[in-house]
Amino acid sequence: MGKHERQQVHKDRVARRKAQEIIAQQRVAEMQRRKTEYEAVFRQVYEDQRELPINIPFGQAWFLVTRLQLASRHPNLSDFQRNQIIELGKQFQSGIARDYPAADSILEMGWDSYFDAAVV
Repeated sequence: MGKHERQQVHKDRVARRKAQEIIAQQRVAEMQRRKTEYEAVFRQVYEDQRELPINIPFGQAWFLVTRLQLASRHPNLSDFQRNQIIELGKQFQSGIARDYPAADSILEMGWDSYFDAAVV
C-alpha cells in the first residue's frame, strides 16, 4: 500500500470515527430530550400497585432468582434498588418453595455472599 492509499485509509477512519461520535451525540441528545417523558412513564408504572399475573415454568423461575441474586451484588446499586431486587427474587423463591420445599434453603444460600463459589 502506497503513501497516498495509507493517507486515504487514515482519512476514512477519521471520518468514520467523527460520524460515529455525531450519531452518539444525537442519541444522547434525544434521550435527554425525552428524559421527562421516560421518567413520567416509569413513575406511572412503578406506582401502579396492581399485581401482574404471570405464568412461568419452575425452571425459568429458578433461573430468574439466581440471576436476581447475581444482579443484587452489583456495586453501583443503591440500597433501594438492591432491596427491590431481593424482594422480587424472594417472591419467586417462595413460589418455588411451595412445590419444592427443599429448594428454599438452596436458593436462600444464593442471597448470602458467604456461599459464593470462586469461578475458575
